[in-house]
Amino acid sequence: MTTRKRVTVVVAAAMALALGGGVAYAYFTATGTGTGTATVGTSGTWTVAKTGTTGAMTPGGATSAVTFSITNSGSGNQSYATLTPTVVADVAGPTGVVEQDGLPLTGCLASWFTASAAPSAPVAATSILPLGVATDVVTVSMSNPNLNQDVCKAATPDINLAVA
Repeated sequence: MTTRKRVTVVVAAAMALALGGGVAYAYFTATGTGTGTATVGTSGTWTVAKTGTTGAMTPGGATSAVTFSITNSGSGNQSYATLTPTVVADVAGPTGVVEQDGLPLTGCLASWFTASAAPSAPVAATSILPLGVATDVVTVSMSNPNLNQDVCKAATPDINLAVA
């Protein structure tokens, strides 16, 4: 084979390769859909604990402050909408008396006391991380109904804080 023929063959082969080498490409297109599922967790519980008390109430006068920690015991972020403090009234013994350390304090009426929640930190509807803690202070006051309330002297009425 002459050199000229070889060059022609090499050039022809290079051009064939450059133009697709004589190989044809073809394909089909199609569409499709699929469905999967994701899982949404559930809410966890709040752990509420009294962390301190300051002040001593007097009828119609000074108040007492009870501090509570509110812990997100769930595995995801949660927020609460309401904090509802109440003075615990005995339901098993003398009707309407306060409980002190879980026991009725005869003669000391729950209706003489009022409990109110302060704005908490963080405020309601704020997302709290798992194991995150918020704090709320409940102010407890004692009314002055113009009656002898000596039975309540030095009492420590039980206060409940419901978180929802």
